[in-house]
Amino acid sequence: MSKHIHFKTAAILFGGLLISIILFLFIKSWEEKNRLHEFRYKAADYGAAIHTEFEHIQKAVGLVRYLIEHDINIEDDNPTKPDDFMPMAEKIIIDDPQLHSIIWSVIDQQHDNHFRILYINQGENTDIAHTDIRPGDYYDPYIESALAKSQGSPVAFVHQDHTADGHDLSFVAPVYDLKSSSKEVLGALIVEWHIDGLIERASRKLHVSSQHTSLYIVSDDREKQAVYTRLSDHHSPAANTAHTDITDTIKFDFAGQHWQLEVEATPKYLHEHAIALAWQAFLFGILLTVFFVWYTHTTNMQKQRIEQQVTLRTRELTHSKDTLKRIIDNLQDTYYQTDINGYITLVSASIHDLYGFTPEEMIGTPITDYLVAPTDRAGLLHALSEADDGKIRNYEINGIRKDKNHVWSAINAQFLYDESGAITGIEGTIRDITERRLNEIEKERMQRQLEHTQRLESLGVLAGGIAHDFNNLLAAIMGNASLANRTIAEKPHESREYLAQIVRSSEQAAGLCQQMLAYAGKGQFVIEPINLSALVNETSKLLEVSIPPSIHLNYRLNDSIPYINADKAQLQQVIMNLITNASEAIGEHNGTINIWTGIFFADYSFLQGCVSTTQKPSPGFYCFIEVIDDGCGMDTETMSKIFDPFFTTKFTGRGLGMSAVVGIITGHSGALKCISTPGKGTSFRALFPVSQEQPDLTASTEAGIIKSHYSGIVLLVDDDLIIREVASIMLMEMGFNVVQAIDGLHAIETFRKIHHEVTFVLMDLSMPNMDGLTAFMQMREIDENVKVIISSGYNEMDAARKLSGHGLGGWLKKPYTIESLEQRVHQIMRNP
Repeated sequence: MSKHIHFKTAAILFGGLLISIILFLFIKSWEEKNRLHEFRYKAADYGAAIHTEFEHIQKAVGLVRYLIEHDINIEDDNPTKPDDFMPMAEKIIIDDPQLHSIIWSVIDQQHDNHFRILYINQGENTDIAHTDIRPGDYYDPYIESALAKSQGSPVAFVHQDHTADGHDLSFVAPVYDLKSSSKEVLGALIVEWHIDGLIERASRKLHVSSQHTSLYIVSDDREKQAVYTRLSDHHSPAANTAHTDITDTIKFDFAGQHWQLEVEATPKYLHEHAIALAWQAFLFGILLTVFFVWYTHTTNMQKQRIEQQVTLRTRELTHSKDTLKRIIDNLQDTYYQTDINGYITLVSASIHDLYGFTPEEMIGTPITDYLVAPTDRAGLLHALSEADDGKIRNYEINGIRKDKNHVWSAINAQFLYDESGAITGIEGTIRDITERRLNEIEKERMQRQLEHTQRLESLGVLAGGIAHDFNNLLAAIMGNASLANRTIAEKPHESREYLAQIVRSSEQAAGLCQQMLAYAGKGQFVIEPINLSALVNETSKLLEVSIPPSIHLNYRLNDSIPYINADKAQLQQVIMNLITNASEAIGEHNGTINIWTGIFFADYSFLQGCVSTTQKPSPGFYCFIEVIDDGCGMDTETMSKIFDPFFTTKFTGRGLGMSAVVGIITGHSGALKCISTPGKGTSFRALFPVSQEQPDLTASTEAGIIKSHYSGIVLLVDDDLIIREVASIMLMEMGFNVVQAIDGLHAIETFRKIHHEVTFVLMDLSMPNMDGLTAFMQMREIDENVKVIISSGYNEMDAARKLSGHGLGGWLKKPYTIESLEQRVHQIMRNP
């Protein structure tokens, strides 16, 4: 990896340098071409400027000649006077500082063609000289040459002079006699010019250096004659000036000569037009290369570090994943995950020990297909959907193993969410609780066995108590019966009192039987709509006389509670027993007993805390009566025994007590809640389910029993001969004819024959061969309008509810008197 990084860095460095050099050479070539092109444009302008200066010379010479030819009077004896020439020459010289001198040479005819020269010198002072020159003097060939050269040209170049002041150029122009027809030459106008100044002026206009300028006259055979050159003058300042390789040549014609101007770029020009962009580009390329080398190296190093970190982190994550997998697989609980549709995406290896499936078999399958029994699937999904926080804890389910055996599990589950908060699946754990459930089942079995044993012990106590009470009652009955038998003939009035005592003792025995049935939970007989608050009001007088004067009864009754279906007498017994128990708890001290009624919703948790019965009632609305005392209270041991028969905390007193209360409440599908604190008091709350159908009590009931004489046939069905005989006498006393049947089968056979003549049927509930309920249903099949009164010595509430909508005429509890029988007969005969 390191070699690759260094190779890549070197490649970028080499490539960047190569590109920078190529870019430098390309831009340098472009700049040089552009600089040469620009220099040539400038040189052309420079040549044009010098050519313009030469034309200016020609114009100046032509102007003087013109003035001489047209404005000056030429006399024979004095062709030209200095006074005439001076104003014109002076004005021209003043206008052009580079003009060195103007010479007017006159051909003097009187002096054998001698020349007279008028000379004006340009300097700080202007000197005027008038000199006679003979032929053969210096000026003679000079002028003659000038005249010869000027033929056919307005002005001619004579020669150039190299003096200490610089380079001078002399130009000559012939002056003609325009008055003569032959236009003879009068003389020559000679102008001397400082070429240095002329070139300096042109160079200043174009910002070039005259020191890098040369001027030549080129002959027809291309030989060059230097007119002006500063480059070759080693004594001039130009000799010390550095040369450049950028030059240009400008050619033009003037004064009958071919002129050639050679211009060389100055170092200043080269400096001003230096190859800067190429170097800048090269430097930029180098910097960019260095940057990319640095950036690439840094990036590669960072990438290498990141890759190393990723590799290290990957190893750590892999190690963590393996560690987590080992931990999960070694957990006793099974971990799982599902997708949004409930398909398993992850499950730990412990699933094999729990359900017999391998993780591979479970992946991709719905969790409810294997882990949850069909009967528990709906409950699990409902519990998860109803959870407030999307979590369920220790929800017990019945699962199915691979071998089709069932296993109990406690499942934890919660929703999985993505970054947006959307549900993506479920995760949780499953714990095997089969052993615990089996232990609980065994514990419940042992508890039931223990309760059964305790109940047998209680029944032993109950049997002893009942035997004691029944012996007392039988003693009273037998004693009064023997007294009545002895006195019935001689003292009938006394025997009637003995007979009344026998009836009262029999009623006490019947009450004792009712308490026994209540203890067994089968003591409910006359079912009717009852308002608990109204029942407490009716029983209030009896309650007040049943307790000591030191105890105050405080009522808080809800008059708007709904009705319940119950036996009035047994509810009165419950109320009396609760008040008596509270009074005994207070004892001889001053105290208060609060009696409350109301309605509330009892949930599952509340009902689970009620006094244990064979079957817990279902959650729902219940009417309640609550009795609260401020007595001594009970400890845990006392509360565990208070519902045993004949249990009491006092030395005196025997009876069924609270055990009968529990039996009565259980028979009414209710529940009893007990809360007690030693030294603070006890609270008993008795619950009764609200009736589904509230009665219409607008119609008043009859007061008393209307004695009537009836007629018709009554089918009497009972397996007890004594009861058949006594009931037959009672019915015949009312005016009925009686047909007897010994069981349900006999009753069906008889009813099938005479059902058209039967007024109603009085039938026992519990009989051999066929019970009363079955016989009633078959009688309904024979005649759906049959009227039936069912009699029984204990409660059959479930059966009564089943028949309540099938035309059952009523219930009659055993033992019954002729008055109670007449009341039921009157009710059934009144309703068609």
